[in-house]
Amino acid sequence: MAAIGAEGLAETSGEIVHISDEAEGFAAAALRLLADPTEAAALAVRARREVEERWDMARITCALEKRYRELVRGKRGNATATR
Repeated sequence: MAAIGAEGLAETSGEIVHISDEAEGFAAAALRLLADPTEAAALAVRARREVEERWDMARITCALEKRYRELVRGKRGNATATR
């Protein structure tokens, strides 16, 4: 994957995806994974965990709702304090 495609997803190549802006680097990473099924499986497990922990829509929605509720409570607290 090109670095721009990994923005916000992965910072380090090999964590959950191999990052290369050059075709040769991308091809080399793909060939390494094909040659090493154990590493390919480990990469897949790490990537799956990343998606489930950080990118699951139910989790994102719950976190967003929690943050909204905190902000509303803060606004209500400030409105009461100024009266």
